[in-house]
Amino acid sequence: MTLYSFDKVTTTPFHQDCCEHPEGSYICSFISHVGVREEFKVDIYIYPHDFFGAEVCLRVGSEPSEYYSPTSVAAFLQTAGRGMSIYRDAIEALLQLGYFAFVRKEKE
Repeated sequence: MTLYSFDKVTTTPFHQDCCEHPEGSYICSFISHVGVREEFKVDIYIYPHDFFGAEVCLRVGSEPSEYYSPTSVAAFLQTAGRGMSIYRDAIEALLQLGYFAFVRKEKE
């Protein structure tokens, strides 16, 4: 049986920012548990991107290659329901902190 859960939401990064994200793009960190023994310390960054609008990066270590990037916030939300427990946990952490809101686009 695979168990997914997260805890310890904090506003202090666990890892060095090897991606060199723009200042102010760090949002929060949490610990994601997969199964009984596996644990990931995750830092969430959301920052402006010319093509995607806003991009998401999940750092899982201090080495340059230790990250997940689901690209846009929209793709991040869509992917979360399809198996990546770290993505689901990240969205839950952001929701708890109030970082997502629905905004209706007015007709032009």
